[in-house]
Amino acid sequence: MRKILMLAAAVLIASPAIAQQAAQPQVTPTEHIKVDLSMQELQTIGNALGKLPYENAAPILNSLSKQLDEYAKAKKADEAKAAAEKADTPKDDKK
Repeated sequence: MRKILMLAAAVLIASPAIAQQAAQPQVTPTEHIKVDLSMQELQTIGNALGKLPYENAAPILNSLSKQLDEYAKAKKADEAKAAAEKADTPKDDKK
């Protein structure tokens, strides 16, 4: 009887976790996904990765660094484009 109760408790405890896992889309280990993070969150992840052994953390840190560089270049280009468009806009002179 005790074994049945323990089994029932284990099933009840595991049921929400199993249901939640089943509801999530299946992602392969090599599939790329996009994650929306603040710079502070990304820095926290980078700091945590820095505490791992180099051979484990280096590929991830390199990938994150590359993505940050691409983001910075795109943001700078967008800002330059917006500034150029603003400069090209004719101003109404009221006299």
